[in-house]
Amino acid sequence: MPVQLRGKPVAAIRQFLYLRLTRPDLFRPSSVPGFRRAVDFYGLRGMFRAFARAFAAYHRSHGHYPDLVHPRTYTEKVVWQKFFTPMPVPQAGNKLLTGSFIPPDLPELTIVPIVYHAPEPRLPENDALAPGWYYLKSNYGSDMFRPVCYPLSAEDRAELEGLAASWLKGSYGLQTGEWWYNTFPKEILLEPSISGPGAAAAWCFHVLDGKVASIVLVRKIGEETQVVRLAPDFTVATHQSDKRPRLQDYDDLGLKDELTRMALAVARPFGLIRVDLYVTDAREIYLGEVTFSPSNGLVRYPPEWDLAYGRMLRSIPSDPSATPAAPRDQAALPA
Repeated sequence: MPVQLRGKPVAAIRQFLYLRLTRPDLFRPSSVPGFRRAVDFYGLRGMFRAFARAFAAYHRSHGHYPDLVHPRTYTEKVVWQKFFTPMPVPQAGNKLLTGSFIPPDLPELTIVPIVYHAPEPRLPENDALAPGWYYLKSNYGSDMFRPVCYPLSAEDRAELEGLAASWLKGSYGLQTGEWWYNTFPKEILLEPSISGPGAAAAWCFHVLDGKVASIVLVRKIGEETQVVRLAPDFTVATHQSDKRPRLQDYDDLGLKDELTRMALAVARPFGLIRVDLYVTDAREIYLGEVTFSPSNGLVRYPPEWDLAYGRMLRSIPSDPSATPAAPRDQAALPA
C-alpha cells in the first residue's frame, strides 16, 4: 500500500519539496508575455494540492507514481508540463480561440466555422439557423459535445439547454493540474457538422519537439469511442487499445503528407502538443483543437513506447540540473 501523509502521497511531497529547493526557477511566475504557468494560477499551496492529486491519479492509472525530478517517460513529461511549462493563455484549451494557433503561412488550414456562442445555456431560435446537423459543444474541456439537428423540438431544446447549463457549471481539470481550462469565461458553441449526422474521425497528431511520435485516429459515436493507433508513416501500430473498439473504416484520402505538414506547422512553437485535424469527403482539412496534456498523461502505453516517446522530448529534460526550453520558437506564435 503506498505510504500517505495526511491523504497526500509521500512521493508527491518529496518531489515537490526537492524541486522547490533545487529548481526555484520552476516556481517563479512566467516571464514570457502571453504565457502563464501553474504557480501563476494556483499560488504555491494550491499548486501543491493539484500536484498531489495528479500523483494520485497517475498512480491509479499506471500502478506507480511519476518521477518529475527525473522525468524520463512521455506520460511523466505530460504531467511535468502541466505544472512547469508556461502555457499560452487564454488560447490554450479554449475552442473559441483554436484558430489563433494556425500560423499565418498556413492559410489553407481553417477551423469549422462557429455559428453561435454564448455564456448562458440558451440555444438560438429555430429560424436563426439553417436546417441541418450541428454540434453543440462547451468551449473548454473534453467529452462535452452533442450532435443536434435544427430545427429543434421543444423537448430537445429543453434537454440540450439543461445539458449546456451543467457544462457551464464545471471546472474541468482544475483538481489535477489542467489549470489553463479555467483562465477564460466558459461558453457554449454551435458549429455545423462536417459529416452530416455521422461523426467525423479526428486525426490526433502527437508531436514532440517538432517530430510526429504517433497518430491516434478517434471517432466518437454516441457513448462509444472507436480508436486506432498509427505510426508516423500512417501504418497501423503494433499496440492497440484494449479498452476501446478498433476504428476500421477510415480513409486519409491521399492526404498523409498534407495532414503531417499542417500538424507540424501548428505544433512548431511548442515542445509537447497534440494537434487534432478533421478531413471531409471533399478533402477539406480543419483544425479541431490543440491539447497540451494529452489524456492527462493517464493512458497506459507499452513501457518501451512510453520511454521512447519520452526520449524524443528533449525540451523537458530528464537531468534536473538542465534548464527546460522555453517555447520552441516564440516568434512563430500567432499574435
